[in-house]
Amino acid sequence: MLPPLTETAVEDLLTAGPVARGRLEWAVRGGHLRSRLPIANDRGESLELDFHISLDVPWKYTLQLMWAKRPIKRLDVRGSHVNHCDGSNTTWRFQTHKQPFKDRYDLGQAYTPGDIPDTNGTVVAPGEYQAVFQAFLAECGIRDDCVWVEPRVPAAQLSTRQGPR
Repeated sequence: MLPPLTETAVEDLLTAGPVARGRLEWAVRGGHLRSRLPIANDRGESLELDFHISLDVPWKYTLQLMWAKRPIKRLDVRGSHVNHCDGSNTTWRFQTHKQPFKDRYDLGQAYTPGDIPDTNGTVVAPGEYQAVFQAFLAECGIRDDCVWVEPRVPAAQLSTRQGPR
């Protein structure tokens, strides 16, 4: 039986000593370079971090924390989103934004984070993937005890980078 997904349950879970352990392993799946990392916690709940990078535009990538295969926190780097759910129609176009689970909106309401390294432009800075990964873990309250492995975007994909228009 799946645990109830509520803001309170998510907050409680993230105080249960979550820790990222192991080594990031990258694989190509569905047009993305993807890594999934289990997140240990004192409750033994099924938590994992899903990190995927578009092979077509490697400057656009997503990290999401998943509980029992359901996303509970999401970070879209240089992604697009519109807050239709709250009627504000606040829009991000190729801009970094976070989407936390909310009882009222699920993951439908985004905001601009202040705790993520600079991700302006369409060039991935050296060390950016790791810095953003570590900042996302910190924001989620997850201790970082894993072995970072830099994703290797195939050279052919790097030459096809296109920026926002």
